[in-house]
Amino acid sequence: MKAYDVIIIGAGIAGLSQALALTQVGFSVALVDHCQAPSAWQTAAAWDNRVFALTPASATLYHDLNVWPLLLKRRITQYQHMHLWWPGFIDRALVLNATDAAVSELGHIVEQNVLRDALWQQLSHTPLSAYWGQAWQALTHTDAGSTLRLADGQVLQAALIIAADGAHSAVRNYVANTELAFSHQACAMVATLNSEQRHQSIARQVFHTTGTLALLPLANPHVSSLVWSVPVAKAEALQRLSGSAFAKSVSLAVDHVLGELSLESKPQCFPLQALCADTFVMPGLAFIADAAHVIHPLAGLGLNLGLADVACLTGQLLKAKRLKRPLGHLSTLKPYGRRRKVAAMHMITLMCLLEKSGRLSAKCPNILSNLVNSCLGTKNLFKTSMTTIALRALNP
Repeated sequence: MKAYDVIIIGAGIAGLSQALALTQVGFSVALVDHCQAPSAWQTAAAWDNRVFALTPASATLYHDLNVWPLLLKRRITQYQHMHLWWPGFIDRALVLNATDAAVSELGHIVEQNVLRDALWQQLSHTPLSAYWGQAWQALTHTDAGSTLRLADGQVLQAALIIAADGAHSAVRNYVANTELAFSHQACAMVATLNSEQRHQSIARQVFHTTGTLALLPLANPHVSSLVWSVPVAKAEALQRLSGSAFAKSVSLAVDHVLGELSLESKPQCFPLQALCADTFVMPGLAFIADAAHVIHPLAGLGLNLGLADVACLTGQLLKAKRLKRPLGHLSTLKPYGRRRKVAAMHMITLMCLLEKSGRLSAKCPNILSNLVNSCLGTKNLFKTSMTTIALRALNP
């Protein structure tokens, strides 16, 4: 039986980040995932349809983990401006600027495979024990310690098991940690698009009655990432379109803001749901990121909420280590569980309200556009307040 301080189940972005955060401060960590180790990212690699909008708080975490320099050597885009509007009213777009809130940037856009590769490269310099291509069969968890039995018969032991195995968490199901969950009856269409005009490192979002469409700037000034929330029936119809017809539909939906568009990659569709686990901690067991909570992608906050879990749990475990308290004891884990569940519930509620408000507001865009521009025309305080509120919401 091999013993560790912590076992992490799931090697997605949150699991890799948690592993790196813990190994860099002296914890012995085992990482278990049923997939094979990620292959090295190449500069000429195709664009990844899955991207993340990293907030300043998440950027700070990756600076602290020495991952940021690796991202800068790959593909990452800083954006300082965000344009929000309703269809047909692009000339009255609400423009949020980083300078309005006295910050250097609103965030950064990075592809999933780029971030995964940077994390794995940094982890290769740590004493992490990685069990790739390993399914697990059974686990036990108590205040005194936890065990994980792998499919090949190996048994791993640790003071704490961290579940980072995603929205359909097998760990959450295995331990009967129920969840509050509901479907948005919608899908997120994601794709990579080439544009006639340069995106100028501006994040753009337009509110339709059927959902929200975002164009996020990538490292090439003529390439953007699409995230389009649409009802299931419309998503199915969009998937049946040819590449050129799909691109024309997107161009029309964004009021041709970037000129003619063309597809760089095949569109993909993911069902949208909201989820919050009944508890984020049990004796010898903690849940992070999508294994604990799932939110609407409206503001791109899902990963950032998970990275806030990583930072919070790491701090709590460091405190326990310093005070020589057992890592898996509920007295150690409960502060993390309480704090992060409150944050997750607040964010789930906020995203649901914003998503519904965006769709409803698209029914009377003329009135709202006039109101917003009236406020902007009288005082810059309105725009500054909006930007500040957005930044605070974007840093869970």
